[in-house]
Amino acid sequence: MPARMRRFSRHVQLAKIGLAGQAKIAAAEVTVSRGFAGFVEARYLRAAGVSAVHQGSHDCVDSRFAALDPAARDVALGAHAAVLALIKIVGAE
Repeated sequence: MPARMRRFSRHVQLAKIGLAGQAKIAAAEVTVSRGFAGFVEARYLRAAGVSAVHQGSHDCVDSRFAALDPAARDVALGAHAAVLALIKIVGAE
């Protein structure tokens, strides 16, 4: 296993990710929303091993989080968007 991949050994142990999935994550480029939600999303994606994160011009919107305090809403939106992006990259559902 390459040295960079050793950092993500826990991900590799997950059946839905594995070594092939982590390689996809490492090669991925993701465009995140702007604002604090995008900042949170980018942090999660970088921590998961995504190599290139670009800021887009769109806002992250999801009505399921509308009732939350604005700061909590942005954290929830960013975390949720990051998980969705990782699922899409790996192809796991």
